[in-house]
Amino acid sequence: MIERCTLCGGRLSKGRCTECGLDNTKNDKKYHLNLHNEKEEQLHQETCEENLNKKRQNRTEKEKKEKESTPGQRQWYMGWRQPGIGEPKKKQKKKKTLSRRAVKWIVILIILLGFVFPLLSSIVLLIQEKVEEETYVDPYMLQEGAAEEETEYPVVWDGSGSMMLKPGFYQAGYELPEGMYRIESQEADTVFSYRRSQKDSTQNVSLYSASYIESLDKEEAEGLQSEYDDLILEEGGWLFIEDITGVSVLYGVDVSDTELKEHESQGLTEEIEVQPGETLEAGQDFPAGVYDLVIRGEDSEDFLFAGIMVEFGENDSKDSHLLFLWSDAPRICRLPLEEGSLVDGSYFEGEEGQVFLSPSY
Repeated sequence: MIERCTLCGGRLSKGRCTECGLDNTKNDKKYHLNLHNEKEEQLHQETCEENLNKKRQNRTEKEKKEKESTPGQRQWYMGWRQPGIGEPKKKQKKKKTLSRRAVKWIVILIILLGFVFPLLSSIVLLIQEKVEEETYVDPYMLQEGAAEEETEYPVVWDGSGSMMLKPGFYQAGYELPEGMYRIESQEADTVFSYRRSQKDSTQNVSLYSASYIESLDKEEAEGLQSEYDDLILEEGGWLFIEDITGVSVLYGVDVSDTELKEHESQGLTEEIEVQPGETLEAGQDFPAGVYDLVIRGEDSEDFLFAGIMVEFGENDSKDSHLLFLWSDAPRICRLPLEEGSLVDGSYFEGEEGQVFLSPSY
């Protein structure tokens, strides 16, 4: 075999190229240029026709192998594999069924949660209501040792500095000492009127519970109050609590320590029934005096309700008051019904209890 230059492929003479002059004896180990020449020489060891036939034969063999192989195997021949190709059909079905099962369970879980959560919340609310009912304290029973009967509640000032109010008429010097007071409506709505002295005009006041006022908007709550601290009672003055829905407390701010007077016995013993739609006049239909307005039912569990219009006061300045009697407030005490005072049953239908005028003392 003729040796050739590794750089240009020229003929060598004693290791040096006759074309470019490169000394090939020094670079045999370092340089490997034009090694393709050796390959060409190797290829050319056989005839061109034989080399072409070999290439064709290699191609046909490779094509046969690819045709005989599965799609998955073909991918393996190429050195990589796509997911899902070449896998058995059973495995693919399993994957599909697994995904369907997952979707099915998710749907079932969502439906269950849609039913379970409202059910649980309603159960929790019922439990809370039950606990509240068991722990509820009747505001009328706040005083220690107070009995269930309304007669047990204090209706006269006892000098302790405060008292729980109930509907009724309080005269300065008799039920209350003269002085300055503050009324606080505790979880209650309280409607009352008062006259500072005999020569003053009547003032009408409405109080609301603090929680109710807080629940209103700023504009709605404007002007509403839960306490009244400008109540002054002098000789001849009075306080008339017309309606209470809850607990209302009277506090003494600056109260006289003079002893209270007692009312003289009126000598009245008979009760007068107020018929629905009937108007009674004191001095004509019944004796003038101080009476409690009472509602009663046949059964203690009956719901009671009545509206009675009462007009009383001096001949020159009579005041009209629409009074409500009901199950939780069945008595309004000490109405001073002098001659000419009217008791009007026009607002009373008589279906929910009987109304009586009962002598106070």
